[in-house]
Amino acid sequence: MRLLKFIGATLCGLALTSCVTQGASRDGDPETDRSFSSREAQNLGVRVMSSSYGALAIATAPRASCRLEVTVDRGMFGDGPPMTVEGSADGSGSLALRYPAPQVPPGLGRHAVTCDDGRRAASASAEFEIASGPLDPRGLRVRLERVEATTILPGVTTRLDPSLLPARDEIAAYLATILEDQWRIATRGLGTLTLVRSSADVVLYVLPGRGTSLNERSSDGTERLLIYVADGPSTISMGKSLSIALHELGHTWCCFGPAAGPDEHWLERSAAPELAGLNRFGLMVHPVPCRIASGSEVCATRFSDRELRAMGFADVPMPFSDECSTKLGDLDAQISSLDRSLAESGQAIDAANETLARLVDQLKGLESQYPEQTMPPDVRAAYGRIAETYEALYRETSRVIAEYNRTVQSRNAAAAKRADLPC
Repeated sequence: MRLLKFIGATLCGLALTSCVTQGASRDGDPETDRSFSSREAQNLGVRVMSSSYGALAIATAPRASCRLEVTVDRGMFGDGPPMTVEGSADGSGSLALRYPAPQVPPGLGRHAVTCDDGRRAASASAEFEIASGPLDPRGLRVRLERVEATTILPGVTTRLDPSLLPARDEIAAYLATILEDQWRIATRGLGTLTLVRSSADVVLYVLPGRGTSLNERSSDGTERLLIYVADGPSTISMGKSLSIALHELGHTWCCFGPAAGPDEHWLERSAAPELAGLNRFGLMVHPVPCRIASGSEVCATRFSDRELRAMGFADVPMPFSDECSTKLGDLDAQISSLDRSLAESGQAIDAANETLARLVDQLKGLESQYPEQTMPPDVRAAYGRIAETYEALYRETSRVIAEYNRTVQSRNAAAAKRADLPC
């Protein structure tokens, strides 16, 4: 009988719960209602499944809306991650929140997440470790910032000039257009750079001032790039601004060790056989190679093999081919061929001139030995043979000299075309 009563009570309880779930009215005083609501709030759980810099996984109520607060030490120059991230759990209550994890000082960070299903709210928190390590050139996040002439950047003592604001805007707009693709090309497809508005690994400041651009590194591991739009009385060219940006980014990894100087540039300007033109020494030499081509300044924009290895790339492919490099290679081959031809022709001309000089000496010797009309017939015959040899050699030498001069003109024309190439 007790068993039957127990079963009956259980069935009644189940029926009552079902009715409440379906929205049927029930009696109860306010204290009872508040107690029930309190139990509901306590029943909303938020459990941290995993926590790491850049990611948090939790289990909570299905479809609950959650807000994550991220706390880290951003360092002297770091942007840091976003301060808050929002998301909603799926039907099973699982939620994986991810956010950019830019370079910040090593140490501990903290995740604090609050979830709400519309009736209840709950929170949880967890710490995570931030390891030290170099930036990854395969996923570099860069923020371009145009510095105002009235802005005071900590540590910057250079006086900024309002008259250079147009140059700042032009250079910043140019870099914003091409830097992502040029980083890919400079690293031969190994690297990826993304321009972002926040949470950058590195901030590239474009300053309306005159100064030496640099990569400034803090002892806490964060860094920033300062690019001045003028390095003397005149502003830098668009081509030079790109070269400077790539060069200063390269200082994140290069150059250190016995082959580099205290200024973090290679001690020797070793030509890289895989590169040509302005790029043949790479990007991490000082000064970066530049020249004037078709009235504009162009500079190196490609990293060498040893510079890419300094970034951590083990398997380095050949550089990308491009129209300019192809033309440069063709012209270099043409100039080399013409130079060899000129060297051979020059040697032949020098030898012929020596022979002509000896023949002239022989003729003069006979003339001095036998005054006019006194030369014996056999001597006159010998004199005639020498003169004929001289005339024939002179004509041939004149032809070779004319050909030599035409080759010089062709060589100079090819060199002029090469000088006009922007690479």
